[in-house]
Amino acid sequence: MTFGTFPSSIGSPMVVVGGNCSINGYDLNNEERFWTVTGDNARSLVFMDWNEDGEDELVVGSDDFSIRVFKGEELIFDINE
Repeated sequence: MTFGTFPSSIGSPMVVVGGNCSINGYDLNNEERFWTVTGDNARSLVFMDWNEDGEDELVVGSDDFSIRVFKGEELIFDINE
């Protein structure tokens, strides 16, 4: 679980929770604002400026030894070990 903001696409602070092959984001009113599927259980989540463009992306590590980076709802990077 982590807390952060997807700037342009969603724009409000959210709690983002990893789960069984999915990632969900909820705003301050407990409304689901983000949902996506990932390859396996999402275990590690962090907001950081991955591509150094001044806006945070969501970096996700999962049980299938993958690291995925989301800019809003778009997957922009995926690497498997």
